[in-house]
Amino acid sequence: MEFFFGYILFLTVSFALFYLIVFIVKAISIYIYNKIRDYFFPIPSIPEHIIDQVLREASEFVHSKHRPWGHDYLFAEYLEVSAWMLEQKWEELYGK
Repeated sequence: MEFFFGYILFLTVSFALFYLIVFIVKAISIYIYNKIRDYFFPIPSIPEHIIDQVLREASEFVHSKHRPWGHDYLFAEYLEVSAWMLEQKWEELYGK
């Protein structure tokens, strides 16, 4: 009986170690693949002066809205609008 439980424990630990090693090797290979891909095929970025222009446009758009109520949380809206406008500008410059 002790042999049977020892055998089951050995199999359980060996399978757990095997899947842990497979998971680690897979994660490392994905990381290396992404680093190599980013090195040879970098994603283009928007130039700094265009980013400043788009962020100013987003700021003017958010602050130009008429709001009769007070204490409005404009920063969250600014973050949403600026992210959307930057995405649109990137698509305009480097779109598919």
